[in-house]
Amino acid sequence: ISKAHLVGHSMGGDVAMYCALNHPEKIASIILISDGAAANDRITAYLERLNPENIDYQLFSKLISKLQSVYGNQWTSFVKWTIWNCSTYPDISDTDLKQIIAPVMLIRGELDEMVLDSEVERLRNNLPIFRYYMFENGNHFLHSQKENYSKVNQCINTFLSNHKINSDLSQQHI
Repeated sequence: ISKAHLVGHSMGGDVAMYCALNHPEKIASIILISDGAAANDRITAYLERLNPENIDYQLFSKLISKLQSVYGNQWTSFVKWTIWNCSTYPDISDTDLKQIIAPVMLIRGELDEMVLDSEVERLRNNLPIFRYYMFENGNHFLHSQKENYSKVNQCINTFLSNHKINSDLSQQHI
């Protein structure tokens, strides 16, 4: 792929931001859904309830079963590693954000407790091309909420139509 539009939810948005930092020539645009591009204690605290040392095995029996089917006996290591990873990454500085040349759009639900207003302002203040859309009553998974998913798709389609990739693979701004 010579150039791509990247869409990422939560930590997937962080992956998209790292791609833009490491391969700016390959990124046409980035769409973040429920991502503040910052490590934060709220996510770690949320995930900590899944820590094998603290988990309510009855309450999370289906999740544990699924994790065991994928990771076998290593499921506990996977969960612990995920919690550590979320407490450490992303490590994207303000200077890094200023280097992202691709247009970035953040879509966030007003009820999303994982993304702070201060993180949105940090993105707004440091990304050269930034768009922001807040969805009423949307939570961290607003793109999968029945009342929002078609609106989220429409928002994404509008953004992408304004940031098309030309046949010569150079970015076009409309």
